[in-house]
Amino acid sequence: MPKADYSHMPETPPVFMSGDESAGLELVDVTLWLAKRLEERKPISPELRALFWSQAKRGMTDEVSLKALDRRWRHLAHLPEPENPLPGDLVKILEDVEEKRRKIVSAL
Repeated sequence: MPKADYSHMPETPPVFMSGDESAGLELVDVTLWLAKRLEERKPISPELRALFWSQAKRGMTDEVSLKALDRRWRHLAHLPEPENPLPGDLVKILEDVEEKRRKIVSAL
C-alpha cells in the first residue's frame, strides 16, 4: 500500500461549510451550474448569461496535463541570468533546497 505524506499539511485544518454560509461558495455553485447549462446548450436567462460571462472573463481555465504545464512554464527557461551575483544568504537557501530535493529524488 502506498504511504501518505502529511508533512506538508497545514497546521490549521481546513474548514468545511455549506454554500449557504459562504457567499463565495454560493457564487461558485451558481457559476458551475451556469457553465453546465451552457455546455449542455440549455436555455438560461440573459441576466444569468451576463453574470456567467462577467465571472468567466476574470479567470482562466487550463487543462491539467504535462503538455499544459510545459506551455504554462516554458518561458521560464528563457529568462535572462541575473546581472549581479545573488546574495550569500539566498545562495545558501537555494543550495539547501536543492540538497533536500536531490535526497527526495534519490529515495524514489
